[in-house]
Amino acid sequence: MQVIVDSGSATLAVAANGCNTCAQEGVQTFYDLSHGTWTGMGARGAYGYGSWIGEAYEDDVGAGGSTSVQMDLAAIIRDDGMFGYHICDVAANVPFEGILGLGPDALRDRRTDSYLSRVVEQQFLPDGFGLRFCHSGGTLWLGGYDEAAAIGPMTFVTLHEEPYYEVDVSTVEVRPQVNEATVVRVSNAADHLPAMLDSGGPHLFLPDEAYHAVISAITADPAFAELGDSAWWSDGITVLQTNPQAIDASLPRLVFNFADDADLQVSLPATESYLSYVTRRYDGTYEYQPNLFSDSTQPASDANLIDLGNLPMYSYVVYTDRENHRLGFAPAIPCDGE
Repeated sequence: MQVIVDSGSATLAVAANGCNTCAQEGVQTFYDLSHGTWTGMGARGAYGYGSWIGEAYEDDVGAGGSTSVQMDLAAIIRDDGMFGYHICDVAANVPFEGILGLGPDALRDRRTDSYLSRVVEQQFLPDGFGLRFCHSGGTLWLGGYDEAAAIGPMTFVTLHEEPYYEVDVSTVEVRPQVNEATVVRVSNAADHLPAMLDSGGPHLFLPDEAYHAVISAITADPAFAELGDSAWWSDGITVLQTNPQAIDASLPRLVFNFADDADLQVSLPATESYLSYVTRRYDGTYEYQPNLFSDSTQPASDANLIDLGNLPMYSYVVYTDRENHRLGFAPAIPCDGE
């Protein structure tokens, strides 16, 4: 079964035989309930895009050909908006049948187990995982990461699990290809704010004041003015003659600075931060849409929380070292064909 890897949740949940709503949303491969043992407990989960209700089953679970571990997973029997197609690249949408939560254990449904924690306990691996995203595919490592996937060494910052995987960000730089960078404080009331990384989230959210300051700096850049105007941020889809490589070569980058390591800067190109490349159209033009939003569009509980989503994982190998309470970034080698 194909599942979304989500570091913003901690339950493994898969569509089960008899889930009619799953089938209506396009799921064709289902978990066979006769393969596991019902624990007698129900389970449920909710996300930013959908929710599900299910039952907890004990079974052997393996990911990517790894050795199986015994755990309690969630068999989804009814869902609301959970399934469809995951946009893995611009050429193909990939169907999926579940979600693999790798987040802090506190995020799991209490009637299920964390797959990552069970792997650590039963296979005696270091408590951590690495992720590297490509626009077509990617890599998940359990208990470490492959140094050959990185250009340079891993640099670490302090990791908080409250309740998500969070690091402290102090400033965001809008760094043009020419001219001086604009440095934006993420908060006027504090030296830094927590920033969440979520491998299941494709968008970037900033506190409202920082959002408007960043948007203003990007819009004022001459290279951006050649592509359009401030209507970019409200019009949804924008069609251009310019391909993503040329966009990234001309538009400003976003650079995130961390409170506890002044030497570490996470630098993201335009189409992997504030813009999203959607697809190439039949006429050879390219579709883009805004990918940077204000936290005022988020639930009140997420106010003053920067959400980096999965965006750093396209430019960096990101290692979540739960054992040592730190998060590492290493510049990644280019993906094949990118």
